Amino acid sequence: MKTKAHALSLNKLQALNTKVLFFAALALLVSLFALYVYLVNRTVMNVVAREQTGRTVATLSTSIGGLEFKYITLKDSITLDLAHEKGFMDFSPTTFLAQQKPAATLSFNSSR
Repeated sequence: MKTKAHALSLNKLQALNTKVLFFAALALLVSLFALYVYLVNRTVMNVVAREQTGRTVATLSTSIGGLEFKYITLKDSITLDLAHEKGFMDFSPTTFLAQQKPAATLSFNSSR
């Protein structure tokens, strides 16, 4: 009788372990599926963001080209007469004073 009860207890324990193992595997499978869905979603969002960034870069490059052309046109239209008209004056040559340093000398006294 004792061995029969012991065998029955062992069968219940194995059945319990099987259920726990099944639900643990099921939880792991659901978790991995959720992680997969999340990572695919992030990948798609990054691709969309990259395409939007590419369109923005193309638009800004076109705008920069137009601004560079406008800058060069305005730069070439500046003359000395226009500068005087805007209040700029001719500069006088600047004189810089340079102090000459005495040459460093070293002598060797061989009389000793």
